Amino acid sequence: MKKLVPILFFGAIFIIIINQVTPPKDLAFASVLQLGLFFIPLFLFLFFLLNLIFKMFFKKIPKKISSKKIPKLSNLQKL
Repeated sequence: MKKLVPILFFGAIFIIIINQVTPPKDLAFASVLQLGLFFIPLFLFLFFLLNLIFKMFFKKIPKKISSKKIPKLSNLQKL
């Protein structure tokens, strides 16, 4: 649950900013404030989300690897 709090927080901030801040007509006319308000919550949301996904993914990998039987080197020399 603790890991979901930053994801939900920055996701909510990103959605609020999209709805409240008026978008510029072109990216070249966007102010630094508009760019910062858009990209900082987006990157933080993606960072925490991908961090959670990768942690869950890499927890499953050692279980899959350890379940496979690895032949001993002594058995390979007999071949």
